[in-house]
Amino acid sequence: MENKIIFQTIQEAFNSLYRSGMIPKQIIATSETIVLGKGSEMDSISLITFISELEDRFSLASGKEIFLMLNEIHEFNIEKSVVS
Repeated sequence: MENKIIFQTIQEAFNSLYRSGMIPKQIIATSETIVLGKGSEMDSISLITFISELEDRFSLASGKEIFLMLNEIHEFNIEKSVVS
């Protein structure tokens, strides 16, 4: 997938969270957007919903089942985690 399409898909997921009231304000998807840790607008429930929404959207777009895994979350520096 092209970066433009990926960021558009991420933005659509953020928009969905905002419309549903799961996040308090609109988030703009950029390479600097913080999705986990200090500075993130998402709590744990909205983060899980965001990941699930991305899986659904990417699966639909690719025609394949897509699963996103945070299998090395213990190594994340929550001060600098960003969408990339």
